[in-house]
Amino acid sequence: MYQSNLDLEEHLISCLRRSGYSKKNALAVLGLSESSYYYRHHPRPRVKNPIPHTKRSGAKRISDADRAQIAVLLSAGFEQGLSVRQIYYQHLDSGERLLAGERMFYRIAQTLRDPVVKPARRTREPATVPTVTATGPGQVFVWDVTWVKGSHTRVLYALHVVMDLFSRKIVGWTLQSREDKNVAVMLIEETIKQEGLGRVEVVHSDNGSIMTSKDMARMLERYGVEQSLIRPGVSNDNPHCESVNHTIKHHRLGLEVYDSITDADESLGLVISAYNTTDYHSGIANFIPEQVFDGSWVSTAQQRRGVLRRYYAAHPERFHRPPRVKVPARKVSINASRVGDEYLLIE
Repeated sequence: MYQSNLDLEEHLISCLRRSGYSKKNALAVLGLSESSYYYRHHPRPRVKNPIPHTKRSGAKRISDADRAQIAVLLSAGFEQGLSVRQIYYQHLDSGERLLAGERMFYRIAQTLRDPVVKPARRTREPATVPTVTATGPGQVFVWDVTWVKGSHTRVLYALHVVMDLFSRKIVGWTLQSREDKNVAVMLIEETIKQEGLGRVEVVHSDNGSIMTSKDMARMLERYGVEQSLIRPGVSNDNPHCESVNHTIKHHRLGLEVYDSITDADESLGLVISAYNTTDYHSGIANFIPEQVFDGSWVSTAQQRRGVLRRYYAAHPERFHRPPRVKVPARKVSINASRVGDEYLLIE
């Protein structure tokens, strides 16, 4: 019988050694590390009534006075937006007596009430969310530049599109070989000056260089038009333009690529004409942009109402409730609460 586990370990190691194992390999077979084996077989003498580490005093422990001085240095540095690392090396390079090592500075920083253990970073003020609302046509224009493909590699044409927010009608456009701030200013100015549009109140756009140019700002100010810009990197601040750009580039009358800028101009002219005058738009209750722009949608809505009334009278069993005619919203907004759908009852 073995007196203890230590005796058993010694016996097993002796057996393995006699079989040709080295002591290191014998310990590995038994799953023992060398340090654990030697510590277990040669333990340190126990100390009576040991003093906890937190209460021990010795050469390694910094004085309370030095600790307090480090806290003062840290607090002063935090007010300047410095990190613990910056404060420590600033102290190290000051030529004064070094109070403690860098790790001790971090430890003391953690005991302060509001430590800033990381470098203070300058943060950008949150951008104001742009909000625009149109209650009728001709009040708010939204515009953007999108790119259509030429037939040659890397050939792109810049399509500048201006749309009336309320009716979704494209009220101005031009196709150019590149973005040009002078062309953009002329396009917006000519669109604002169009007869029959009424007084334009707001022009809303992305914040690209041609949109934010000084010439654009001066022109809009001259006409008393407010300039509204999206937040940086937030394309959803101009969703109606993003939508119409997609519609134009994937329209049934358009092409994926164009042989020349002349061909593209002619084709896109047909696309935009169809979009404005013949295409039904889900965003304006499935009326045509031109109808909502000039108000003729009202007579069309009454006509739809009459057709549905007759159909309902002939086949009431096909309906759970009397059908309704959806009409365009009374106001259209960007980044504002959405108005619920509106309908004309057939009764």
